[in-house]
Amino acid sequence: MWFAGIVIAQCTGMTDWSPISGMALLTVMICLLLTSNQVGPAVLIGAAVCVAITLCADMMQDLKTGHMVGGMPARQQFLELATVWIGPLVCLGVVHVLATQNLETYGVAFGMDEMPAAQAVTLQSAIDGIRGGDVPYPLYGMGGLMGILLSMSGIAGLGVLVGLSMYLPFAYLLPYGLGCLIQMLFTKLKGSGWTESWGVPFAAGMLVGEGILGVFFAFLQVF
Repeated sequence: MWFAGIVIAQCTGMTDWSPISGMALLTVMICLLLTSNQVGPAVLIGAAVCVAITLCADMMQDLKTGHMVGGMPARQQFLELATVWIGPLVCLGVVHVLATQNLETYGVAFGMDEMPAAQAVTLQSAIDGIRGGDVPYPLYGMGGLMGILLSMSGIAGLGVLVGLSMYLPFAYLLPYGLGCLIQMLFTKLKGSGWTESWGVPFAAGMLVGEGILGVFFAFLQVF
């Protein structure tokens, strides 16, 4: 958890992206090797690591936001620890609502084709690969070596950026790249001060607007 938390915090701090699923899958794979392919304990430890590093990413994003608006980190962390229990209650409530609806509609809580679970399928593929002896160890080793070499290039976070660019879907990378080009253009035309004063609030509004719409659509689908 300590090592994975540092990796996720660094990725979130540099790019605002969090490769949580990849780190969780690596944890499950390592735990499978250490427990002689015991799936139950490996998945349980992987879930614990996934939750822990998710909180690391969330804390990093909150601290970044607090720094931008002049907040006090100590107070932010205190409130994070005081309200962290709300998340499990909300998540368990959502899972309960979905399971109840699926039982009434399909007769089973989860597992039907109408509600695919991409992350669960990926985890199953990783477990089956390890138990079947088909783990691409050379690829993991080559990726780790390339990440070390890129990080030694003098450009901070280059290994993280290249890895995330290969890891994330193109649908996310394309608008991210367009946003970077727009920022570079306005910085050149208007200056960095104008971009920070006008561009950052506008971009923050876009993020909040899409997030609100996503919550609204999820509410309609459930209820």
